[in-house]
Amino acid sequence: MEQNVPFEFDQSIYSYHLPPFYRTTKGMLIIGGCVVLAAALIGLLVWWRTRKRPLTLKAWGQREVAALAKELRQDPVNYKRYFGAVTFFIKQYLHRLYDWPFIDKTDEEVKAFLVDKQEVPESLKGQFDELFSYAQMVKFADQAALAEKASDAQRILKNTLASLEVPQPTAAEQAQ
Repeated sequence: MEQNVPFEFDQSIYSYHLPPFYRTTKGMLIIGGCVVLAAALIGLLVWWRTRKRPLTLKAWGQREVAALAKELRQDPVNYKRYFGAVTFFIKQYLHRLYDWPFIDKTDEEVKAFLVDKQEVPESLKGQFDELFSYAQMVKFADQAALAEKASDAQRILKNTLASLEVPQPTAAEQAQ
């Protein structure tokens, strides 16, 4: 051995090269899984924020009254359609509120049914009679009278939403 030659360590057995994590199969699968998971979470968040929430009865009623008021702002106003929609709304609201079979009943049958019901205040029963008579008046009245009656109908609708409350379940219904 020569004494003046510096010793060189052979590193060839230690010089293997590791590829970056993202270039390995396992790394690509993990990164791809994270991207899919992030996209799914973003999609879930978007769906959660934009989903249609079920309306309460009060919110549904307010939305329908607003739609009926919008129909009054059209030019020209179709009062026959408006008063038909108003009476149908009253029947539908009472049906949803108390589960009374009103949808296919005539106005006279509804008035007769409401006579002995304690859930509806007497003042509101009189307003319903008035409202149902407006629907009959459409055939004979002029536009000015119908415009006045339409504003009265809107007042009655708002009064109905404010007066009638959702009935509280009884103890027997809660037990079921």
